[in-house]
Amino acid sequence: MVDPMCGSGTLLIEAAMMQSGMVPGLLRKRFGFERWAYHDESLWQESVHQVMQEDQSEDFSFQIKGFDSDNASIQAAMKNIAAAGLDGCIHVERRELAQFALHQGPNEPLGVVVCNPPYGERLDKDADLIFLYRAIARRFQENCEHWRAAIITNNVEFADALQLDNPETARVYNGPIRCVIRSGDVVKRAAFQCVPVKPELQHDNVEAAPARDLLNRIKKNMKGLQKWIEREQVLAYRIYDADIPEYNLAIDWYNGHLHVQEYAPPKSVSPEKAEQRLQDALAGLKLFFAIPQGRIHVKSRQRQKGKQQYQKLNETKRMMPLDEAGALLLVNLDDYLDTGLFLDHRPTRVRMQQLSKGTRFLNLFCYTAAATVHAAIGGAKRTTSVDMSGTYLNWARNNLYLNGCSESHHQLERSDCMAWLKQCREQYDLIFVDPPTFSNSKRMKGFFDVQQSQVELLDLAMKRLEPGGLLIFSNNYNRFELEQELTERYAVTDITRQSLPPDFARGKPIHRCWEFRHK
Repeated sequence: MVDPMCGSGTLLIEAAMMQSGMVPGLLRKRFGFERWAYHDESLWQESVHQVMQEDQSEDFSFQIKGFDSDNASIQAAMKNIAAAGLDGCIHVERRELAQFALHQGPNEPLGVVVCNPPYGERLDKDADLIFLYRAIARRFQENCEHWRAAIITNNVEFADALQLDNPETARVYNGPIRCVIRSGDVVKRAAFQCVPVKPELQHDNVEAAPARDLLNRIKKNMKGLQKWIEREQVLAYRIYDADIPEYNLAIDWYNGHLHVQEYAPPKSVSPEKAEQRLQDALAGLKLFFAIPQGRIHVKSRQRQKGKQQYQKLNETKRMMPLDEAGALLLVNLDDYLDTGLFLDHRPTRVRMQQLSKGTRFLNLFCYTAAATVHAAIGGAKRTTSVDMSGTYLNWARNNLYLNGCSESHHQLERSDCMAWLKQCREQYDLIFVDPPTFSNSKRMKGFFDVQQSQVELLDLAMKRLEPGGLLIFSNNYNRFELEQELTERYAVTDITRQSLPPDFARGKPIHRCWEFRHK
């Protein structure tokens, strides 16, 4: 039996007592009835002796394992196990859900996996726990296929997320909270996995379609990317970026969806002509990719100022998971100008995952914390992610939940990064700094300009970097120049070219990127 979120060990201890034949209360020293006037002490001692003879805890062969992300919970579980007289019968260790793995051989016996996860009663009101339960389902399916499973929750939707076969439901109270116990058989399902969807290009439609030049360029670009896409199992990538002046668009493939962004046309092109070109492009894309209109998501990309940076475009709240090197990341293709995932930083995020084992990781201007998720599943012992936007931090929290990452290991801070750095006293081994070009949010004093603020920002961040550590600094201001005093003070390496994925390797770099180390 395994409990991947065992807390103080209650379910583990009761299972061990049941399996060994240990009766409840056996270790209790005194009972109130022993002071009754007609209490028969000899009969009581005879009964106690009899059940002690039936106790099989000394010859315990049943495997019971518990894991939890919180060290205090594991320490409490160990004390409780000892107090129950079950030392050696139960194995517990600190391990978060993201790292849950059993490494079962094909001939090893099946078991039961049980779990009493958080209900949300004590969590942030904007936290969406359905993503945590989807992570639990995925971990069960990856590690416990054909096992019996049982989960306690206060929400039937959460129980349904496990997708158990032959399900049974019991309604119970956990203290004052109305709950259900859902049990059933663990089987692999595709619903919460990220199933790759390849473009099914309709080459015969190109000649008859509007915007033929655009479609031919996309066809050429995708042919050049094909081997890389297949080798690295990339599900979201750029297929066109204003390659032809007449079609001033950025077009991305998001695993069965097209995300189309229209750049502001030059003043020499009339609004009517620009609109006609956009409509021709959309009609051509629909024919060429043979996808329904609802899977083509169109936005107009204008320069964002002030509050516009975070304003919603829609209220669909549709979140779609994408698998990126083992990290599941949520994107929203409709509600905001950006989707929640910067595709040009894919190699940097994957590198974070490769470098993060055993490190303390800091993500400044974290956005939806995609880099943090990579660091977490790569084995970072703790992470801190800082951003001013509550919207993006809630998105970040859901990304962490979806990957089984606990907030006891992975801290989210809503703050102005500059102000936070001035107060921070923690040290980190790996730091990622990806600031916006400009920000004047009402939550900060003054404004942030990446060109003007770079020296102060990086000096503050480098104070938090452990000797021997690595800081990666990136930004997408196309006229950015790194100040010489920074290169004199630190060991700096320009890694812009290495940090660009093949789909962004055409033309001028979309971002600049450097490594910083202490000299």
